[in-house]
Amino acid sequence: MKKNLKMIIIFVLAVLLIGGGTLLYRMLINKAALPETGDISSDIETEKAMFVPFEVTGSDGKKITLEHSSDKVTVINFWASWCTPCREEMDIFERLYLDHGDVFEIKMINLTDGQRETMDTAQEYITKKGYSFPVFFDEDYNGVNEYYIVSIPRTLIIDKDGTIIFSITGEVTEETFEKIISSYIK
Repeated sequence: MKKNLKMIIIFVLAVLLIGGGTLLYRMLINKAALPETGDISSDIETEKAMFVPFEVTGSDGKKITLEHSSDKVTVINFWASWCTPCREEMDIFERLYLDHGDVFEIKMINLTDGQRETMDTAQEYITKKGYSFPVFFDEDYNGVNEYYIVSIPRTLIIDKDGTIIFSITGEVTEETFEKIISSYIK
């Protein structure tokens, strides 16, 4: 009987510990998360956050600090070549880069962990697909940590003054980008 009671107590404590940890984690993530929007045409004002520059590696292997553009709207996308939704949206970013590069500055940030994703595998993918947008490599996960990236793809859209106006987690659709483009191209 004592053994059964001991097992029940251990089980209840484990459930409470896991539940409490999950609740705490969700509270911290929600508090730290950037505003997200799925409907960019909404009149509801979301909390705005300022873009914080972070260090990445350029295609040439040199470290640089990634900044937002003061002349254009900056679109930053966190991705990896093994990520199916990331691959699905790449053509949209390429068209945005080629057709509207005068209004939007595109910065594709590869999550380069050195194992599952390396600079070589990412560059090979970009070359194979013929993409011409700029690609940077977050080898030290500076951007991941700064913007609490817990899933990809993740897209940040930053106004000329450095305000993050949209944060989109998940695959960006053609419709979403059409709404974004139409709000900046008159």
